[in-house]
Amino acid sequence: MAEILIKDGVKYRLWTPSKEGELERMVVHHSKDVFGGNSIYFDIKKKIQTNIGERTIPDGYLINFDTNEFCIIEVELSTHHEYRHINEQIGKFISALNNYQTRQKLARILKDYILDDVVLEKFVKKKVGDKEIYEFFLDILENVKEQKYSIVVIIDKKTKRISDACSILHSRPDIREFKTFAREGVDPKMVHVHLFEPLYETEIIESVKPSVEQQQITLREEEKPKRLKRGEKTNQKAYIIPILESLIEMGGSGRTKYVLDMVEQKMEGILKEVDYEMLSSGIDIRWENTAAWARNTMVQKGLLKPSEESGRGIWEISDEGRRYYEENKS
Repeated sequence: MAEILIKDGVKYRLWTPSKEGELERMVVHHSKDVFGGNSIYFDIKKKIQTNIGERTIPDGYLINFDTNEFCIIEVELSTHHEYRHINEQIGKFISALNNYQTRQKLARILKDYILDDVVLEKFVKKKVGDKEIYEFFLDILENVKEQKYSIVVIIDKKTKRISDACSILHSRPDIREFKTFAREGVDPKMVHVHLFEPLYETEIIESVKPSVEQQQITLREEEKPKRLKRGEKTNQKAYIIPILESLIEMGGSGRTKYVLDMVEQKMEGILKEVDYEMLSSGIDIRWENTAAWARNTMVQKGLLKPSEESGRGIWEISDEGRRYYEENKS
């Protein structure tokens, strides 16, 4: 019998996505929770398909910046009957890395992925120190070529079939369950909760208020010695019109860095001294962090297009966003 969760008298039933891509998107969305705050999950399958070859592509890649460990990620459904492709894909990927030019291509893809996101760029630069980001990734891939890597398989339900399939791999995979419980009587994609065991235990430097409603936007709370009082920092809502106006002036879309540069200019006189403080993580500036969360809110409300449509590292206004701007601009 399927498992059931009950919260405040509401039942949540175990739900299995019909397509592997759905599970993959949920894992990407919660990658920091699943893989740890000091790791980066590289969702770059499409770019690697173009540059290296489609048949050598695992689902994702992870680097833990505490240990410099490279992980190959496979996302699977328990409803699948065959898992031979896991061994084939990983074997071909590792074999492809024997070619120095392939390692160079992949290192450039990883670097570009980081440079497309100003927050990730700050995080990585802090972790790698004086080393150039490209050279850091090249060194990591050299270790992978020498069989220094790990494999993580994320699956909705661990079965004997997946365990047997993974047992033949050179590097024994770490198999982790990622279960989804959907609220009874509601579209599972809209209201659900997840149950999983994190890959890494890391010191918590930030937390997210729990919510089972995907349409409710969670707000990040920075751990610090003195908690800000309500109203001390600029509220998320104040960013909405400047973001929309910036995107309209940029022709409808723009890369994160350039959007934030324009938003900062438009919010001159609005942003407070406290907004320019560095968060306790030592990576984010408070106003940039708030702007990023405002963007998430705007995507959920339909004012901006999601990354799946606009492209990673690109902010793009939607038709609904244009209407909202016209109705609410001063």
